[in-house]
Formats: sequence, C-alpha cells, structure tokens
Amino acid sequence: MHGPFGDLDRLAHHLDARLATHPEYADVLHARALLRAQRGDARGAQSDLEAALGVNPDYAVARFGLAWLLLQSKEAGAVARAVDVARPLPEPWRRHLEVVRAAATRGPEPALAALEAWPSDGDAWADLDRLWLLVVAERWADADQQLLAIPSRDADLPTLLHSIGLFAAGVPDRAQLVTWAAAYRGNPHFATLSNLAAELAHAAGDIDASRRLFAWAVALSLDLCAYWTAIGAQHESLGEERSALIALRRAVQVDAERVEPHAALGYLFAARARPEEAIAELEIAARLAPRYADVRYQLGLLYSEVDRGDEAETQLRASLDVQPGYVLAQLALGCLLESRGRDEEALALLQSVRRSGLRSADLEVHLAGLHARLGHRNQARRAQARARASLRRDAPLE
Repeated sequence: MHGPFGDLDRLAHHLDARLATHPEYADVLHARALLRAQRGDARGAQSDLEAALGVNPDYAVARFGLAWLLLQSKEAGAVARAVDVARPLPEPWRRHLEVVRAAATRGPEPALAALEAWPSDGDAWADLDRLWLLVVAERWADADQQLLAIPSRDADLPTLLHSIGLFAAGVPDRAQLVTWAAAYRGNPHFATLSNLAAELAHAAGDIDASRRLFAWAVALSLDLCAYWTAIGAQHESLGEERSALIALRRAVQVDAERVEPHAALGYLFAARARPEEAIAELEIAARLAPRYADVRYQLGLLYSEVDRGDEAETQLRASLDVQPGYVLAQLALGCLLESRGRDEEALALLQSVRRSGLRSADLEVHLAGLHARLGHRNQARRAQARARASLRRDAPLE
C-alpha cells in the first residue's frame, strides 16, 4: 500500500467493475482515464476521457484531462486539438496547461520561465508546477527550497507531507520527491486516484493506509478541503461523531464555497435527528450547487419533517427537475402531496414509483388509500391485496 495510489491492480479492478454496471458514470470514466495514463496507456485514457465528455460535455475536469493528455502526444495536430479542447476552461486552468505544453514541447527550463513570467497570485497549482519542474530539471537545491516553502500555505500541511515521507529527518527526501513528481506529472487531478485508493483501503479495514493515501492526495493537489471532507466521512463511518464534526467544520473553514463539506455536514446532522442544523447546511449546499439532486431531495425531506410543506415541495420538485427518474424523490413528493390533500397528483407520482419496480407494503397502502378516496374501488381492493401479500412475504419466520 506504499506510494501515491496504493494497489493499482485493485484500483483498476474496482473502476472496471463500476463501469461494467454504470458505463454512463462520467466521474468513473475520468478516474479510469487517469489510471490508464499513469500506466502509460494514452490511447485508453483518451478513449475514457472522450467518453466522459460524451456523457457530460460540461465536465471541466475531464476536459482538462483530455487537453493535458493531448499535450503529451507526439501525434500531428494533438497540440492544436488540446488548445481547442481547453478553450472553455477557466483562465487559471488554461494558464496551467500552457506550462504543461511548454514542458512537453520544450522541456522543464522553458516551462519554468513561462511559469515565472506570470504574476504570483497564491495559486496552489503554480506551487506544485514549480516543484514538479524543478525535480524534472534536477535542480535539487531549488526543489528543496520549494518543497520547504509549500507547508507555509497552511498549518495542516507539514504533518501531512511528513506522513508520506516527503521529509526525512526534517529535510526533503529526494527519492520521495522523484516518486511524487512521477505521480503528479503536471496534473493535480491525479489526486482523484489517491482518494479512491484511500476509500478502498478504508473499506478493507486498513485505516492507516487510507490516511496515508488521503495525505498523498493533498500532496498532489494541495486540496485540504477535500482532505478534511474525506476524513470527516471516515470518522462518521467509524461512529466517531465528534471527530467527524471537527473534520467537516475544518473543511468548511478551509473553503466555505465548496459544496461537499456543507452537504456532508447536512447529512450527518440529518442522520442524528438534528433537522434545523441539517437544513442550515443543506441550504448552503443547495445555493452553491443547485443541480445536486441528492441535496435538494434531502432538503425536501427535512422541510417535510419540520412542517414546512411549501418549501419541501419546492425542493423535491427541484430534485426531479434535475433527475426526472429519481424514484425516492417521486415517492417523497407523492406522499407529501397526499398529506396535503392533492390526491390525483399524488396518485400519478406513486403509480410511477410502482412502475419503476419499487415494491413495499407501505407504498401499496398509500395507493389503496388514494384509489379509495378517488372512488377507484377495484384498484383500491387490488392495492390492499398487494399490501397484505407484501406483509406476509416480509413477516418473520416463527
């Protein structure tokens, strides 16, 4: 489990299995592309990135990855295509790709010169690029100084960088720096692989290995918000609520404009029957990412719980606007509308839920009641019969 990405074979098996059942998951396609790129399979990586963009043309991370990959290619027209692919990306990302382009076409020294020509604006990626290029150029004294300067960005960084061996006895470890540079390669999104490997290690019960891999993700991206969000989720899964709250609040402190820690806090509070605190966090998450269907769904449930019916309906409908086939949101909205006396609307939704394949005695009881109130006697009797049959099936054996 040493190194930035843990067991690559296990990671590859995991990603292949996910895509076998969910070939439309753009984020998994992107992750497998990164893994293939690390293994030298540029053609396979490009295929995955193009497939990810076919699923979601606005997926900026996959667009960045494809541009980055094309800049490494020796094929005619690859650089021109990379420039075209990168055109919709934010300016800082395009600027970073210019450094990658200079490194690929002219070498590390011209790339360093290009990097230094831009004004310093505290960009974390620029710090990582500089370190990478100095290592590739074998300017060891300068690389050491650059590595020593990075921990000054945040008080959490020294401990994390020490934990993965980038420092030995308080000074930079050049062998580990070479390992880091080979993993980074001018693409901070390789941290995705470290985070996935960390989750697999956690699932296997190896918490120490998991923590090291999360630390490697920080070394590859300087993304402390993602780190603390992941650590919070890990503590929560271990039943360590206080530590989870501390970690997630630290994530918000690092970057209050990121949706993930607010959503994680909201889910944590909701699971512990603290609806008002959950609502406060998920309202922020919904503002930051209005098209996160899960956030809007959970917020709708919480509003229902505290008798804020109009707001609950708004959120559940917003969830279905984003993801029309979201069965749980259909079920929740149908039950809400039934409770508000809007039986015809509720019946249409709950019938759709049943057609989706969801079966339960509770659903049949709701359908029976709706049919009865709407005067559908035969349908009501059939729903009641299905409810009884479902209860018999689910009854514990004597």
